[in-house]
Amino acid sequence: MNRMRRILFFLALWTLCATALAQDFANEIIWRDAASRDALFLPARSFAQSIETLPLSDVSRGALRARIAIRRRQVEMGDERCSFDIHAAPGPVIDESARTLPQVMAGSEQMFVASVLATVPGWSTWTDEPATLVWVRVEESVSGALEAGTTRAFLLADGAIEIDGIRLCGTIGTFHHPVPGERLLIDAVPYENDPRLVSAVHLFPMQGQVITAQPYRHIHAFRPMTLERARALARELREVQK
Repeated sequence: MNRMRRILFFLALWTLCATALAQDFANEIIWRDAASRDALFLPARSFAQSIETLPLSDVSRGALRARIAIRRRQVEMGDERCSFDIHAAPGPVIDESARTLPQVMAGSEQMFVASVLATVPGWSTWTDEPATLVWVRVEESVSGALEAGTTRAFLLADGAIEIDGIRLCGTIGTFHHPVPGERLLIDAVPYENDPRLVSAVHLFPMQGQVITAQPYRHIHAFRPMTLERARALARELREVQK
């Protein structure tokens, strides 16, 4: 009985900690500037206050107002489709310079395996569209110098948010939608103004140590491949390039 109580206590404590962590992420703002005055990403919770009081530049605030006005007119005309990221359109490789996964890995500035901690809907002033901020914890660095245990975030042009009674949404179509708890292989470049953020150039879901392809038009499709195999092929390519 005592053993069961201890187990239940630790489960309750873990749930409480996980909830607190998720709530912390849900309030995090990503900044364009070092002075933390102009937001690059605002979580959905920010819009409980007036647009006029949000930490946005005049340009970003104007773009947000315009987007809401356009969406309002679309809804009035019966068009409730989400905006679609044209870069997310899947299809066959059409670029002669398309690369394989090991080639992407060999040329990556910063590639790492990470576990997803939280996904937070909100508004991106990078694209002036709804977005999802994906928070991850680095498990293993493949290239670059990120240490295991480091927390990073990246923006996904996919999500939904309600502002001033208008629902705005965007979609990346058939591309993978990260969920908390899963593992990803992320090819990224750092973002200078806010060290918590990286720009995810490519992202691949993982099952254990196996990497799954995504329908990028400039990367050749591949069968599920282990991380070890991809790394070995990338090392061979680097040796040839020396």
